[in-house]
Amino acid sequence: MRCWSSNQARLRLRVEALAQAKRWAKCLEAAEGSDDPELARWVKFCTKNN
Repeated sequence: MRCWSSNQARLRLRVEALAQAKRWAKCLEAAEGSDDPELARWVKFCTKNN
């Protein structure tokens, strides 16, 4: 059984959760190498707060 429609959806949710938990370094690590525009916004946010 899959909880997310895609691995990208799962990754987006994980990165957002890490950002909301103020786990800046883990947020950046999880989103590393992604070219997803939504993740890029979280990377910018996590970088600013790291």
